[in-house]
Amino acid sequence: MIKRLLTISSLLLCFSPISMAQSPLANALEQCRTLTQTAQRLACYDAINTSTNTLSTSAPTLAPAEVVQTKPEVAAEVDLKTIESQFGHERKQAVDNIEQITSIVRKVSYSLRKEVIVEFENDQVWRQTHSGFYPISVGEAHHIKRGAVGSFYLANDKNNRTLKVRRID
Repeated sequence: MIKRLLTISSLLLCFSPISMAQSPLANALEQCRTLTQTAQRLACYDAINTSTNTLSTSAPTLAPAEVVQTKPEVAAEVDLKTIESQFGHERKQAVDNIEQITSIVRKVSYSLRKEVIVEFENDQVWRQTHSGFYPISVGEAHHIKRGAVGSFYLANDKNNRTLKVRRID
């Protein structure tokens, strides 16, 4: 019985005219929520003075030039499409028509893992990326050929072998 009485009295207090009166902050927030223009809505929220819980000015009116009508969903969709179209092309240059270069070997060295490091006369340095033997010596002409998916291969006309390489300098 006491529990039921407390429940009823708490419900009456919740729905009493005193509690139904909204604070100035709640009124200001409700006023901003009704605005449809995103720029106006943002300006309205910015104009709310939270220290006194009142709206410092009425809802601001923007000049037509200041009103920016954008649909965030469309902008996000366009950005996502742009990002997806660029996926995998991070290293690709805008103009990249060269399929192969040829140069003379200036220096051949080996890494600690016995990977070939080749310095060419055009000042490019290439390093072996996969295991395998490739016969190479100073003074020979070799080609760097473009492979699939951004890979490069070291080759020459004297043998049938290729070696997967990457440029390090």
